[in-house]
Amino acid sequence: MNKMKIFGTSENLVKSVVLRAGDLTAILEDGALRQIRYGGVEVLRGIAFLARDAQWGTYKPHITALEIDHLGRTFCVSFEADISDDSQSLTMAAKIIGQPDGRLEFSAKATANTMFLTNRTGFVILHPINSAACQSGSIGHPDGTSEAFTFPEMISPGQPAMKLAWIAHAAAPGLTAKVAMEGSAFEMEDHRNWMDASFKTYSGSLLEPWPYQFEQGSVLSQKVTLTLQGKPAAQGLRRTAAITISLSGHGPNLPQMGTSLSAGDLDKGPKARDLLDKAKPAQIAFRVDLRTQGWFADISRLKAVLPDRERVLKLEVILTAQKTAQEEMARLADHLSAAGISPVWVVPSHPHDMASFQPGAPRPFGPTYEAMAHAARAAFPTSQIGGGMLAFFTELNRKPPPIGVFDFITHAVCPSIHADDDRTVMENLEALPSIFRSVRSMIGSADYHLGPSGISSRDNPYGERPSRNLHNRRMCLTERDPRERGLFGAVWMLGLINACAQHGLGSLCVGPTLGHFMHDEAWGEGKVTPAFHLLASLGRLGGARTLISTSNRSGIVALAVQSGRGQTLWVANLTAKPLMTRIAGGVVQSEGLIAHRLDEESFDAIGSSDYLASAGTVVASRSDISLAPYGLVRLVNLVD
Repeated sequence: MNKMKIFGTSENLVKSVVLRAGDLTAILEDGALRQIRYGGVEVLRGIAFLARDAQWGTYKPHITALEIDHLGRTFCVSFEADISDDSQSLTMAAKIIGQPDGRLEFSAKATANTMFLTNRTGFVILHPINSAACQSGSIGHPDGTSEAFTFPEMISPGQPAMKLAWIAHAAAPGLTAKVAMEGSAFEMEDHRNWMDASFKTYSGSLLEPWPYQFEQGSVLSQKVTLTLQGKPAAQGLRRTAAITISLSGHGPNLPQMGTSLSAGDLDKGPKARDLLDKAKPAQIAFRVDLRTQGWFADISRLKAVLPDRERVLKLEVILTAQKTAQEEMARLADHLSAAGISPVWVVPSHPHDMASFQPGAPRPFGPTYEAMAHAARAAFPTSQIGGGMLAFFTELNRKPPPIGVFDFITHAVCPSIHADDDRTVMENLEALPSIFRSVRSMIGSADYHLGPSGISSRDNPYGERPSRNLHNRRMCLTERDPRERGLFGAVWMLGLINACAQHGLGSLCVGPTLGHFMHDEAWGEGKVTPAFHLLASLGRLGGARTLISTSNRSGIVALAVQSGRGQTLWVANLTAKPLMTRIAGGVVQSEGLIAHRLDEESFDAIGSSDYLASAGTVVASRSDISLAPYGLVRLVNLVD
């Protein structure tokens, strides 16, 4: 596997070990348990002992003394972990025992080698949303009391459960899972707020002050125990040789596809403009921050990058909140008019809405939604006015806009807020349907726009700014994630587009333009990324009807679009293993389909922006189609 072509970085992959005790299985990665299954059913998404610093950064543990024993039908794991930075240090000793009846114990003892300042340190337990959301069960409290509990369907802006000692729920028909926590008080948050595909139970209450500190020599001991009752009525998903994709009926329209421009894109005006001319996005998002010096100069440079004769600009505005919204929006409109720029969409915001705040707290100081909407309409009478958040769904969920004030509602998502590993980033696509349903429930008849969004993040509501990625690594909340340049990023992007299409969103912006869709000089001058071809292909089809696509296996994403010229089908492999799939039905009968592959073998060829205009290869309509690890294929069936 060529790591650079797939992940955009030569950083080593996380080593995984499969643990098995009878029908109980789990994956061990970096001292954490992932995908804990019983009889093939995912009971828990993960258990990990984590430490976070005073800026909510998560330490990566240095694992030593790792021992893994499979004793008959039981597994036993022990290890030590160094959790430290230049100013503080913690040592943790852990033990994991798995039994064939599904009982799992994970204990940890952490000792502070120095004074240790932290926002949260202790066990984190993740319940997967696919088996937990809407499921009824019960919870127990440290005082010995218990009560009925149902995992919420709509995403809770606050904590669904507090002061927890145990949680029990039906993980599958016939199978009940109970998780008991010892050593600290625990509480739960709806992790879907941050695009995590789980409910998270953790120690260290958000109702208590943070950061807090462990004194040197102090010890924290915790234990998590999973017990199961019964067996799943039907075994969990088993891998079969045949993966089929069926197309049936019409779904919602494909969103209008767009990208975004950053100030760095403006510095390379001709290159950015050439890329936009080739991709022809339906929207181009650009942010004007009125708090910064020289924002008016950016507007002049923006004119040189925007395509001629096309009204595609979506303007994001961060007001200073030092003057009235009407004064600030009017000044901005004057500068845009002088530059000959007329935005189609305008989204006003202000700096206090860019930062996170706790559930139930009053909306931060600044212009109200109503005041910003009124000012934007007065300044831009021909534009559509949007509201919501320029940051993440979390902030929108905690500060929902009033219904009927805006033409459309927007927010962004990022899959790597809490964890940066490949498995989590891809799994978190599962959270999108919950986010979209929750937004729909709060915005009335307003149109729904998403983005700009990607694996990278333009904003960090929980700190001063997104992390700089100086060493081209996987990082949480980084301004430039290397995976966006590789096949992994294109596969993830197709998953995002497909989810938006299935839920009828009006538009989706991804980007930024040069970072997401064009390689830097180190990769070859003028080379485009695999993700560029998704934008160029699907951007031309915005507003066309999608076809309902279903698959008999996870790990595959398929997006089919019906246009006047025929059908276009994109299929992607979300996994690191080669897969074989077949289109079972719904494709117009013809002699064959024109296929263009985007994978490790074709990587050099797909660096050309004209790759999809090449001849491609012909495949039979019902033939098997191979997909390389994190590979994509576009199939086109033209109707003359």
